[in-house]
Amino acid sequence: MTSKGAAPPYDPEWFTKSLKRKSSYWSLLLAKETFLEGSETREQPSVGKNKGYQQKETILALIEEETGKGLEAMRVEKGDLRRLTLDLLYRHGGIRGPEIGALFGVDYSAVSQERKRLRTRVSKDRVLAEMMQRPEGKLSKVKI
Repeated sequence: MTSKGAAPPYDPEWFTKSLKRKSSYWSLLLAKETFLEGSETREQPSVGKNKGYQQKETILALIEEETGKGLEAMRVEKGDLRRLTLDLLYRHGGIRGPEIGALFGVDYSAVSQERKRLRTRVSKDRVLAEMMQRPEGKLSKVKI
């Protein structure tokens, strides 16, 4: 038994254990430096968000061109056009419910509910389904 302040008992393998610990430490440091050096080629998630915002403007311009109604009019007026715009922004615009909700002045759950109502109506209404396919066809031809 050792008393307080006394040296620990002799361990003949102490030196080899110490070297192993140090070598693993240095290999971690080298791996970290190598990882950081190659960071220029890594994926950058913020770049994907920029594409979504460019697409948002394209979608809003396309809807305005087709219907003559801008974003301000769609914020006030509820209906199929607004639902269609919400759905296109979600599926083709690369932005999610909270961002779309902020754009239209509604909660993200309202965006989800409106999209659900649109899907229900499209399954029953052929005219609405055709109305929905027209902007989607044009969006697929737009270079992003």
